[in-house]
Amino acid sequence: MPGVGAERAIHYTDFYKSEAQRYSTAAEVNARSLAYHLSRRTIRIYDNELIVGTHTEHRIGAICLIERAGVAMLEDLFRFEKRAVNPLALDSKARWTLLRSVIPYWLNRNIAMRSFPLLRGIRFSKEQLSGTWFTVNEVGGIAHFLPDYESIIQLGTEGLRERVVGRQAQGNLNKRQTDFLDASLVALDAIEMFADRYRVEAENQGRDDLVALLEHSPRKPANTFHEALQTIWFFQLLIQTESLDQGISLGRMDQYLYPLYLKEKARSDFDPAEIHDLLAAFCLKLSEVIPLFSS
Repeated sequence: MPGVGAERAIHYTDFYKSEAQRYSTAAEVNARSLAYHLSRRTIRIYDNELIVGTHTEHRIGAICLIERAGVAMLEDLFRFEKRAVNPLALDSKARWTLLRSVIPYWLNRNIAMRSFPLLRGIRFSKEQLSGTWFTVNEVGGIAHFLPDYESIIQLGTEGLRERVVGRQAQGNLNKRQTDFLDASLVALDAIEMFADRYRVEAENQGRDDLVALLEHSPRKPANTFHEALQTIWFFQLLIQTESLDQGISLGRMDQYLYPLYLKEKARSDFDPAEIHDLLAAFCLKLSEVIPLFSS
């Protein structure tokens, strides 16, 4: 059974309670909270995986975006497993942590309650939960934005960092631009740290193939089709983790992956089945997240 990704809600709550006050900009708070979560999140590498990384502590899970959707999506806290539609597993320890620590903190701190006066916010939340067949999500901020994946795989995080630092050195930045670039460096560090955790796990499991992959991805420019897909996947899953989870925007993969495909095809040991398997594994990864809706 898929599970509720409670760790994100718990980690974000801990961060906002203990550390968020140290940072003065929304951009840095967003980046630091993501980094805090990624440094603590449970990770696993599953048998025969070709591409690693999951959105939640479960292989298939629903991300609990507590600071965005608030507590409304936890309406089913004590009946997630029993629901007729989309039942979700939730262990008892996480359930009680959500009830005692997470929900009380975010009751009046989520986007809806901060956007409207009290009564309007309560009415808005009630309306969002009253949909029978569908809901028009006007305020969800779903992650339908498209990173420059071509540059990402051509530069890697190290090259992207050089680009950010270079722009900072040029100067002539307004405050919003400065805040964005500062937060970008934090996010790049977080991506590398998250990938390193998977590399260590691969070492512990004796997966030399993944160790070699993760020594290069996502830091370095992609030299192989496999490295490119792994780097894209790290960025995609973290965009969905940081923003609202259901947006999948990959752009023209056929165009930005084509040079690497031709490079692979020119190898004397080229095996088209290997490319097929990698693309299939990547597509399956895109299906490992489901929305956290109440019943």
